[in-house]
Amino acid sequence: MRFAHNSMLKFMAWRFHHQRADYYEYLSCLLTGAQGRVTLKEIFERDADRYGLRTARGCLSAHWAQRYPLTGGDVSETWQAHFPPSECVVLRAAQRSGNRPLINSLRDLAHACRLIESIRRMMWAGVLPALIAVLVLLGMTIAMPLFTVPRLQQVFSSLPLEYYGATARALFRFAEYVEQFWWLVPVFLCVFAWLVVWSLSNLVGSFRVILDASLLWRLYRLVQTMRFLAVLVVLLEADGKGSVQLRTAIEALRAGSTRWMEDHLCRMLARIDAGVVGARSLDTGLLDRELLWYLEDMTMARSLAQALILTRQRLEQQMLGTVRLQIAGLRWLVLLACAIGLLALGLWHYAVIDDLRRALMVYYSAH
Repeated sequence: MRFAHNSMLKFMAWRFHHQRADYYEYLSCLLTGAQGRVTLKEIFERDADRYGLRTARGCLSAHWAQRYPLTGGDVSETWQAHFPPSECVVLRAAQRSGNRPLINSLRDLAHACRLIESIRRMMWAGVLPALIAVLVLLGMTIAMPLFTVPRLQQVFSSLPLEYYGATARALFRFAEYVEQFWWLVPVFLCVFAWLVVWSLSNLVGSFRVILDASLLWRLYRLVQTMRFLAVLVVLLEADGKGSVQLRTAIEALRAGSTRWMEDHLCRMLARIDAGVVGARSLDTGLLDRELLWYLEDMTMARSLAQALILTRQRLEQQMLGTVRLQIAGLRWLVLLACAIGLLALGLWHYAVIDDLRRALMVYYSAH
């Protein structure tokens, strides 16, 4: 029974995933206006009564209303099993700093979720045509030993094998390889996809530095940078200024962070312990070089928290343009490669047909 209940909650959390931005903004606006007159537990109970257990928001709210007192009023612990761990880390660090930082972090998370969702839609809109083109190319290649090559062999069945030219032999041999090893393609694609997903949050080292400049890993790094800057702003505005508070904020972010993010945080802490102060302590490769220079310049005229706000806003403006440009380049590159591949297959078949036709004429003239 408990397993079924947990499974239902996970399903409802999956349904609620794309509503997080609106929910964060709703909570931020409500808590700001209520000024302490309404608690999160009361909000959860009210949503459970309004939406009912058949909806994702109502079902999750009913569970949160029961769990919230058990966690001692820790909202990140209440949402831990249903919201992304990276967002729960932000909320945990913000709530420890007070009610106002929590409200600010909810507003920032709403904005970040909308930005990430727009980037995700942009990526799907750009990648989907390229993915379809790749599937068409793979389908045409797999169709060779199933349809085109058997049909050619049937049409020219009266021609002895010794009359086959080099082009025809190469095509038929390639079709045999495809027929024997086609199953390796989906296996390779699945393993490759798993490695890519695993590497995003786990791979560290010099090779990861190279990958961080490419499309998918760069996008992941930019998103994590934006979240990192958001929580630093919340904590520094609550606790004050200076390298001691910066170290405390970075230390708080280590809880629940991924292996990749923890590697950056540990290097930041090492730089602070070595005496590096200000924006230079964040120079671990998480921020682009130009963005780090911008942060350095802003800290000369403003506080570190205000400089982080301006840097995050600048990053958000750059992300959409950068992602749009890189996705367009990747899409056209893949489409061009697939078009060349399909054209090559068509010309190869045409050359084989012409080769076999000439060989058949030679055979008939000799007999």
